[in-house]
Amino acid sequence: MTKKTKYITLGCVGALIALMILGCSGTGNTSSGDAKSTGSSAKSSSAAAKTYGVNQPVTQNGITMTLLSTKESKGSEYNKPADGKVFLLCEFKIENNSSKDLAISSALCFDAYVDDTATSQSISGLMEESDKEQLDGTVAAGKKMDGVIAYEIPKNWKNFEINLNPDAVSFFSGKVTFKVKK
Repeated sequence: MTKKTKYITLGCVGALIALMILGCSGTGNTSSGDAKSTGSSAKSSSAAAKTYGVNQPVTQNGITMTLLSTKESKGSEYNKPADGKVFLLCEFKIENNSSKDLAISSALCFDAYVDDTATSQSISGLMEESDKEQLDGTVAAGKKMDGVIAYEIPKNWKNFEINLNPDAVSFFSGKVTFKVKK
């Protein structure tokens, strides 16, 4: 590989990372006022603090997000979770009824907890849902996206929650949490 090719490759990787970081701030509420200062903003803020379950959509700023389903998987012949663990596949639907495109990065926009302990996404788990796309990409104004986020969690789990990261997501005005009980 030539020096020029290395610099071009590094530049492309750097640009991709920058786009992912900026991606979650795609569309959103441009109001800089306090959420408690007006009636409609207060409703939006209180809606954001609510906890949602499977098939309970949350809508703010023209964006509707629904956790459609969760499904455990023991893996397949060549792709298994670690001993004592299962893959948990979480399917989401996002509807962008705003006037701006919406960028979604599952790695930056979401964090998850199993029984109050932080957990990371599992690329191996995504392979178990081969007919579904990963929840990453751009949702154009007026369009929809379905996708899956996978986690490798203890098989004796009791409670699982996925939070939209309020520091990375500007399209919802506050914390949004989806909770699932086994």
